Amino acid sequence: MDFKNLKPVEFMGRGVEYEEAGALIVPLPYASVPHTENTKNSPSEILLAWNFEEFDLELGYEPSSVGIYPLPERQYPCEKGLAEIQKLASDIFDGNRFPIFLGGDHSITIPINSALKDVSIICFDAHTDLKDEYEGSRLSHMCVNRRISENNEVYLIGNRSVGREEFDFIESSDVKAYGQLSKEELKQIIEKSDDDVYISIDVDVLDPSIMPAVTMPEQGGMSWQEMVSTLKVLFQKKNVVGMDITELSPVPNLIAPNALCAQLAYKCIGYKFNKKR
Repeated sequence: MDFKNLKPVEFMGRGVEYEEAGALIVPLPYASVPHTENTKNSPSEILLAWNFEEFDLELGYEPSSVGIYPLPERQYPCEKGLAEIQKLASDIFDGNRFPIFLGGDHSITIPINSALKDVSIICFDAHTDLKDEYEGSRLSHMCVNRRISENNEVYLIGNRSVGREEFDFIESSDVKAYGQLSKEELKQIIEKSDDDVYISIDVDVLDPSIMPAVTMPEQGGMSWQEMVSTLKVLFQKKNVVGMDITELSPVPNLIAPNALCAQLAYKCIGYKFNKKR
């Protein structure tokens, strides 16, 4: 992408120049298999739902003041699109801005991870996503953490569904998988992970009562408060270099899940830049 010729945008009532932005919203409408096809609609629906007060009551400031620039949306066809996403991610990480990538399904994390070096990956997900292949593909959304573990250290949070193959892989690998995360387990993750981390959030980690708009819902998930409290600690203790929010499958006339994803992204921008205030 030619970042030099990006036009100023109006976002959250502020005029934002790309060169002055501290945070980027990166839409990636990519689906790896037919049953996640609807996730391609997620980035645009999340941005449409991005309609709330600038001031964050918890943090006491306006995260939008750092400058949030939404990149233009484009399509990424077939598996060839993954190489294009990797190139885009590499360019973004070289630019010293905090990116939030909006999927699409969870497979987008594979090329993003390929653009990262010397970081730990902390993944929130109801599923372990550790299959070696799924429906004939090793780059499916069900194989994400298996592929990532080949390059980087992986910590999984919120897992409550695992296949036998995946369970056996966890037992024989260095992947650390946690269900309902305790304070002691979070402390272990902070102590053992790299100083630089990348956070990946499959929104089915949340309980279906607050996040019904997913393709593979699992009961007993995290609450909003459990999610943001964990993220707050991670942002306080680590240098979070970027993150993604994936697997929203928008439901017509149901705006709350879309708004939750927008608010989650905004909250994380607030946590990221709170240190610098």
